Amino acid sequence: MPFAVLMIVGGLVGGLVAGNKGRNVLGWTIACGVMPLVVLVLFALPALPKPGVSRVCPHCLRIIPWQASICAYCRQPVGEPLGAPCAYCGSTVWDHEQRCPKCGKPRA
Repeated sequence: MPFAVLMIVGGLVGGLVAGNKGRNVLGWTIACGVMPLVVLVLFALPALPKPGVSRVCPHCLRIIPWQASICAYCRQPVGEPLGAPCAYCGSTVWDHEQRCPKCGKPRA
């Protein structure tokens, strides 16, 4: 009985943390439910940038807002983003692409 409660709590915590870090919620929920100590691994992983919302600074590798022209951490200019989020699925469509690589819809 106590192990079942630990599995449920581990799965819920793992899913919440994975969602906040931009990771696969279902996969991490299952992994943390089966092995609750995997939550510790998830806490150690860095957050992933969300296309159209945030990106990685090329100088200090920290996550910054998508439209930022200067990194808030290292104060280096980062330039304009070379892509835009897809209007349909949110995936990044780079400037040289005419269609979204994920959903195949034309660039908006």
